[in-house]
Amino acid sequence: MKRQGTGDEQRGEMYARYRDKIHKRDLSNTENYDKALLTLSSATLGFSLTAIHSIIPFKTSDYTWLIITGWVLLLVSIITSLAAFPVSNKALSVQLKSAEDYYIDGKEDAFRRKNTFENINKYLNYIAGLSFGIAIVAIMAFVILNVL
Repeated sequence: MKRQGTGDEQRGEMYARYRDKIHKRDLSNTENYDKALLTLSSATLGFSLTAIHSIIPFKTSDYTWLIITGWVLLLVSIITSLAAFPVSNKALSVQLKSAEDYYIDGKEDAFRRKNTFENINKYLNYIAGLSFGIAIVAIMAFVILNVL
């Protein structure tokens, strides 16, 4: 005789395993995104600071507000990317505490708790990406407007 609820339990376990895989992929994507953004922002800032002297002399160029805006936004991208690392670590430790509460202490609501640090980390990533994108547009506009 089949025990009632076994199918539900199996689906619940399968869901939990699937959810864990998705969370691992999400974490990996976030880590790679942070690293790529930090690398690209730093490299772009370094390259544009160096190139401004040899390609388009700053003192004789027009639309200098574009390049300055680009530099400021690249700095914002770098700072928010760096800030995302410790915030992400804190989010992970909150998740670990929730797992301990659920698996060790049997608290059923442990995984339904809000993880504020996870949300902060997402916003930091959005800010870093958006500021990087706008910085690239500003720097390219500066170059195009001064070369043409």
